[in-house]
Amino acid sequence: MDEPQKSKPEDIIEVIKATLSGVSDMAASIATLIEDYVPASRMSAIQRTFENFGNCLKVLETRIDPAIIHKDEFIELFDLSLPVIIRTTQAKKLNLVSALLANIFLKEADPQKLPYPEIDHMLRCVDNLSTAAIEVLEVAYDIAGARLGVEPKNLYEHRFDFKHLSTRIPEYEPSFLMGLVGQLHSTNLLHIPARPSVRLPDYANYLIELTPLGIRFVERLLRL
Repeated sequence: MDEPQKSKPEDIIEVIKATLSGVSDMAASIATLIEDYVPASRMSAIQRTFENFGNCLKVLETRIDPAIIHKDEFIELFDLSLPVIIRTTQAKKLNLVSALLANIFLKEADPQKLPYPEIDHMLRCVDNLSTAAIEVLEVAYDIAGARLGVEPKNLYEHRFDFKHLSTRIPEYEPSFLMGLVGQLHSTNLLHIPARPSVRLPDYANYLIELTPLGIRFVERLLRL
C-alpha cells in the first residue's frame, strides 16, 4: 500500500486562502492538514497554537492582509514555527508563536506590524529562551514602568537595579536569576550596560535596561 502523501506548504496556503474569510475555522483546518507532519502525541500543542492563531486573526480581522499568504516570508515563518511548536508544551511559548504568525498578516501600514527580520529573530528568541526568562522580561517591563512612572514607549530610556528584579521574584536564587537576565541580554531583550566597579552581594547594584526590542516583544506578543 502506498504511503499517504504528505501535505506541502502550498497546500497549507490553499487552506488559509479558503478559510481566511471565516477565520474561526482556520485553526482547525490547518491543524487537520498538518496532522501527518508529527506524531499524535504532539498534535495537542499544534491544535492549541492554531486555535490561538485563529483567535488572534479574529481580533485583527479588519487589519489583516490576505495577500501575505503569497509571500515567501509566510512559508518560511510557518516552516520555522512548526519545530518550535513540536519542541514545547508550554502555553506561553505556544501563544508567542501564534502571535508572531498573526503579526505577519498585518497590513504594511499597521503600526503594530513587525518587520520580517525582527519576527524571525523573535521566533528564535521564543525557541531558545526558557519560560522563566520570558517571565523575567515581563517583570522587568512592569518594574521599569511602575517604578519610574513613565509611558511604555519611554521605558528603554531608564534603568533599574537588579535588586528590584530580585525582590519581585524572590523564589529565584540571585545567581539563577542573573542567568535568566543573561539569556535576555544575549538576545538584546534586556541589556546589562556595564559591570559595577564595586559589586554588592547577590548582584544587587547591577544595572538592567529594558531595550526597545524587549518592549516590542512584550507589547506586541505577550500582551496583545
